[in-house]
Amino acid sequence: TRGDGLRRPGAYLGEVWFFAPGIATVLVDVDDVASFHRLFIINVVTYCVFLTCLPWLPTGHVHRTAEQRTSDGGFRAVLSDRFYLGLLVSDLGVAFSFGFLFGVMPPYAKKIGLSESTIGVLFGLGAMVVLITQLPTLKWVRGRRRMRCLALMNGCFFLGFVATSFSVGVSTQMAIGLIVLGQTFGGFGEGFLGAIRQPLTSDLAPDALVGRYFGLGAMVFRGRWAWLPLSGDH
Repeated sequence: TRGDGLRRPGAYLGEVWFFAPGIATVLVDVDDVASFHRLFIINVVTYCVFLTCLPWLPTGHVHRTAEQRTSDGGFRAVLSDRFYLGLLVSDLGVAFSFGFLFGVMPPYAKKIGLSESTIGVLFGLGAMVVLITQLPTLKWVRGRRRMRCLALMNGCFFLGFVATSFSVGVSTQMAIGLIVLGQTFGGFGEGFLGAIRQPLTSDLAPDALVGRYFGLGAMVFRGRWAWLPLSGDH
């Protein structure tokens, strides 16, 4: 729990700096295509830094005998876990919810007349909330039932959607305020997600199948990005 909780604020620290008041806001001019090229180059450099550090990281490899590899049941054993499959179905709803809340918000905000700089600040706000609240959330959920915390997470996403849905047909200032409220609730929801969801998978998975449990969960959760651009286009 602590490991994933510490990883997420680090990731969101980069996201907040990159999208809100930082590099993108300074370098990008929407009327100048070359400014986007400079941004892409910086993106490539950050991945080069990651690849440079990668050989120095632990491999994470756990030695297993041939008998252990053939007797763990593979993904068939994972798919036979009905509770985990139900949890994956709920993951789809969660993934689509904050995917829409964070991924579709920028074009929506542009459609209702907000400026690019305002959209950049709004886009980074949800990430900033995660950055600020992740560690306190980890402390708060300690000793509490995970399913109740997941219900609270979904409540945060629900309130975020309600706030954002009321931003239609109002003044620009009111729309900004409602989107800010929606992004804030979404950030709280994702803070709960980081503190609860991965540890729950770890609790459910047998030692021999931990990798497959996490792998299937990641495929289901991240698969929503393949569909979101199409849905946003319509």
